[in-house]
Amino acid sequence: MSTSSLLTSLFRYKAWANDELFAAAAALEDGAHAEALHGVIRILNHIHVVDSIFAAHLQGGNMAMPPPIPQKRPHWPICAPR
Repeated sequence: MSTSSLLTSLFRYKAWANDELFAAAAALEDGAHAEALHGVIRILNHIHVVDSIFAAHLQGGNMAMPPPIPQKRPHWPICAPR
């Protein structure tokens, strides 16, 4: 398998996993599952940080230290995929 096809396959898998996570999160009711939603936000934050590090390495640079994980969950609609 070539590097190009391997990366394509991995990015497709990542897109699928992201879609599944967003679908599961959207199915949770904010009031009844506040703790679970907070966990989802922390997972999404981790994914974002790791993606940023990966992108920086692909571009041959270094990434500055990521910001700390927010302790307060942001308002849910801002976390929806765009």
